[in-house]
Amino acid sequence: MRRVRTQAATVGRVIDPVRCRSGCRDVRRDGRADFADVVLYFNQMAWIAANEPVPAFDYNGNGRIDFADVVWLFNHL
Repeated sequence: MRRVRTQAATVGRVIDPVRCRSGCRDVRRDGRADFADVVLYFNQMAWIAANEPVPAFDYNGNGRIDFADVVWLFNHL
């Protein structure tokens, strides 16, 4: 039986900025970047901005966490 990881289990873990120098596209940290990562990123943008290193999640490079990063993440799956 496959074990399913919930969003609540992932949110709250601080990301190592060195590991994510090129951006953390696998937001759920389940080993793959997929649409579920886009959904989690969208739902948790405020939390990410307040608790994670912004450069690791600022995919479009504008210096902030915003909807443009959601679009970038979706387009680069």
